[in-house]
Amino acid sequence: MDKAQVGKIFRSLDLSEQSLRECEKHADAFVSYVDKHGISYDCFVDFKRSLASRDDVAVSTKNKRLWSARKLLKELHRRGALAVDVTENVRSFGQSRGHRVDGLTEEEVGAVVKTLATLQDNLRNRRTKAMFALLLVQGLRQIEVVRLDVEDLDLTNGTALVHGKGDDERVKVHLAPQTICALRQHLLATSTKTGPVFKSFSDRPSERLTTQSVNRDVKELFARAGVDKCVHGLRHYFTTRLLKDYPVHVVQTLTRHKSLNTLICYFDEMHAKEKAQEALRCMPDLGLDSMTTSLHYQSYTSAVAKKMESEENRLWNWKRLTESRSVLGTITN
Repeated sequence: MDKAQVGKIFRSLDLSEQSLRECEKHADAFVSYVDKHGISYDCFVDFKRSLASRDDVAVSTKNKRLWSARKLLKELHRRGALAVDVTENVRSFGQSRGHRVDGLTEEEVGAVVKTLATLQDNLRNRRTKAMFALLLVQGLRQIEVVRLDVEDLDLTNGTALVHGKGDDERVKVHLAPQTICALRQHLLATSTKTGPVFKSFSDRPSERLTTQSVNRDVKELFARAGVDKCVHGLRHYFTTRLLKDYPVHVVQTLTRHKSLNTLICYFDEMHAKEKAQEALRCMPDLGLDSMTTSLHYQSYTSAVAKKMESEENRLWNWKRLTESRSVLGTITN
């Protein structure tokens, strides 16, 4: 199966730019599998079984590979290249509905903000500050940041029309004063008056910045601050911070989540630790804290340590004896 032809098939489908990139990226695994095993009635379910045996691939990635393969096979069936739909009755992998991304903590956000203040005043850093404000203060997704055009901004009235995830219609977002300030400084420094708000600084300056570039720049900022989290953790922080002070339906409007169940997952994660601590306080006190300071416990651990040391010495001596016999045997032979 030719990868160029597969890409051409995907581009003929009614897919968003993001979905198209996902399809082309994750279809490679199925294309390689078909090149080796061929297309048969059971190729899709066999491909799933091969993914199931991979412990080095996350369940979410397995499902993305299945999804792209399913799209491809269904389209081949629709075009008549396959006599039957071989994807029928083959389910995706079971996957937790909870979030797999850890949001930034208050301390980590503080560390990143302090690092941001120490950056030199140049074009790239002004761009990073504007993107960071949109990601943290406004809770925008990375794809929403790169889709912003100057025409979408009304900095006088403090609003932006955001092209959301999978949406054709733009949604009005009210901007915080610090976000407006960061955007003004960025646009002024780059002399951007029309088109994409965030452009590449490469040899093709008119090109719109990609989500990969946003991820790279913000991750570099995280690294300077000593924070090891993904960029989506900023939106996670934004959402959980709002849920502490506002009702769920208000937060849904501000975060533009389509499903209320997603916010319920956030809410459950927020209170999981608190609930666990409350539940554990109901358990009887076994006196284990004081046990570690007792003389009996200290003498016991001392005896265990001596026994382990003695065992290690015995094994070491046995190893020396074995090696000596091996050497002696070699010499005498």
